[in-house]
Parts: sequence; structure tokens; C-alpha cells
Amino acid sequence: KTLHNYSSMHALVTALSSPVISRLHLTWAHVNRRVQLEQLAKYHDASGSHSAYRLFQRSADGPCIPHIGMYLADLQQTHEQYPDNVLVAPASSPLGTTVSLINFAKRDKWWETIDAILKHQTKPYSFAEDSVISAYVETNLTLAGGKEQGAFWLKSQEIQQAEMQHADIRKGLELAGF
Repeated sequence: KTLHNYSSMHALVTALSSPVISRLHLTWAHVNRRVQLEQLAKYHDASGSHSAYRLFQRSADGPCIPHIGMYLADLQQTHEQYPDNVLVAPASSPLGTTVSLINFAKRDKWWETIDAILKHQTKPYSFAEDSVISAYVETNLTLAGGKEQGAFWLKSQEIQQAEMQHADIRKGLELAGF
């Protein structure tokens, strides 16, 4: 959030809020930053056309990596809302004749969206890429990308069962006075 990397922030909030992770209640009981996740999740609420996120990004000063999904949705909505061409009846033409013209209102809306994306791209970050971290991320993205989505759910079930076993052991130890 402090680096204005809204793309990664959105990915992290989405992943941590997913059913696969959020169902691990005993794990979440030991996480003291749950409140921070809930605050960040407010920025990714789609209600009001992502109004909280839009306001937050507009106030960002310096470099920014926007969450592109919202802008792609804006571009798609503009495409569906406005026709590519408009039919206009010129004043000097006979009745019933129309001319098809480019709908510049549609192009203007597209430009507004693209301009919002590019607004912070002219300001570079002041730190260099760490090749070790980049390699680590790339490797793990490749590994995760090759997995079937069901594998994540199975792993979540496995962890949840282990949590329950550990909770039972802990409860037994507490009852025994440990």
C-alpha cells in the first residue's frame, strides 16, 4: 500500500480472502494483522464502481502500479455503452439521409480511462530490482500456475484437519494443567 502497488495489493487481498485461505479459522486466530486485511479489502469492493479505490489512487503521489482489472472493466463498459459510430443527418442533405460518423464520445471515455492508468507511469520507483527475489517469485508463479485449482482446496483441507488435531491436543494439555 505504501509503495502504491495496487496491483499486488489487490492480488494479496484477493488471495487471502479466498475460501481456500479464509476457512483456516484457527490459523487466522493467530494472525494479528486481520484488521489490516479487512481495511485493505474495502479498497477492492466493487460496489460503487470501485469508488474507494479510485479515490485512493487519485490521491497517490509518485509512482504507482494500478490494479488493471478495474480499468479493463471500465473499457469494456464503455465499449458496451457507446456505439462505435453515430448516425447524423446533415443539415444540407435531403430528408432521410444519414451519415455514419466516428463516435468521439466513446474514444474520449477510453482516453480518460487510459490516462488514469498512465498518470503515474512517468514517475519511476527509486529502488533497483532484486534478481534473487525476482527469480524466487518467477519460479513459484510457474509452479503454482502449473497446479490444478483443486490442489489448493485439498491442501486447505489438509491444513484445516491438522489445525483441528492441534487444537484438540492443545485443549487436552490445557485441561491437564500445562
